[in-house]
Amino acid sequence: MNPSEAEPPVQRVADERRPGTIAVVVVNYNGARTVLDTLDSLFRQRGVAVSVIVVDDGSTDGSPDAIARQYPAVEIHREPRNTKEVNRLRNIGLARATADKILVTDNDVVFETDCIAELVRAMDADRRVALCLPRMMYAQTPDTVYMAGGRIHYAGATIAPNRHEPFDGRTEPRPAIGGGIVLLDRRKLSEVGGFDEGYRLAWGDDVELHQRLLLAGYECLYVPTAVCLHEYKPFDGTRAYRARGQVGNRWRYLLTHYEARTLLLILPALVLYEIVQATFLMLKGMPHLYVAGTLDAILALPSIVKRRREVQALRVVPDRDVLFAGPMYVRPEHAHGFDVAARAVATLSATFAAYWRLVRPLLSSGARERSRRLSARPEG
Repeated sequence: MNPSEAEPPVQRVADERRPGTIAVVVVNYNGARTVLDTLDSLFRQRGVAVSVIVVDDGSTDGSPDAIARQYPAVEIHREPRNTKEVNRLRNIGLARATADKILVTDNDVVFETDCIAELVRAMDADRRVALCLPRMMYAQTPDTVYMAGGRIHYAGATIAPNRHEPFDGRTEPRPAIGGGIVLLDRRKLSEVGGFDEGYRLAWGDDVELHQRLLLAGYECLYVPTAVCLHEYKPFDGTRAYRARGQVGNRWRYLLTHYEARTLLLILPALVLYEIVQATFLMLKGMPHLYVAGTLDAILALPSIVKRRREVQALRVVPDRDVLFAGPMYVRPEHAHGFDVAARAVATLSATFAAYWRLVRPLLSSGARERSRRLSARPEG
């Protein structure tokens, strides 16, 4: 037996002040079935030492106590009730972490033993990199991709290549964003701020930060050799609240991140997307969630305007360089297995792509502003 594996887990919890230690923030809610496996995989990492902070969102299943019993040196922050304020929870963990690199993860992820070391290696290879993403495979079917990097569609949606497909075999790190499992450079993060707490637990709550780092001129990488297994949770009635968050989050993202010129030029595409989204939620029996999400965005307009000024002040890269068109991702259960649904999504994606080819040359190049702000940025 490997001596390090024979040691009790508590003895393998690293001092975060030690050079090279990786801080890990685990957001937990009722994770009794999975979170101990997550923690065990973190403490079995090779090539790095980890210091773990669990931020618990008012669990009622005893998981915080189970963590405390099995890993007494793990720091646990306990919320008195369930809030679903995922970005506030993530920021609590980030505020407690002092290491140079911080991994943020969910409570249902098992990391292969070299995963974090591979992320660190990719980040250290390029000083411009602020964020690295692992290759996430399904825990239930480990040969199938859960998330292998992605991009933001200019209409405010996800482009997720190879999702629900076998791994494509490409092992070189490449630019991408997406997914809540991420290694962050703390210094670069401090320049752009943490997770935006105005987002609900839904689409955009994590990738907004990724996109903000891109706007600030940093690189975000997907690292295929860093592998973890993520549980698949179907979108059922217990998670329908996310539809409300998706609607509100999308408007917050569009109105804070996009240049005014971009919003004007892509307005026809945004209107079409909104019609499709509203129709879809109506057919799913959730029109009230669409209305509620829209009202959330309207009521939040004062904070959105303030946030827009903050995000735009970071910009050194124009929208044309960080937005894309391509096949939009739709969860399989939403298509009900019908070919007609797949064809409809493909047609919509092709329509948006054609419009993007038309308007992208008209977007701001931002070259002069990029040069000015990058030259003012301190080295290191």
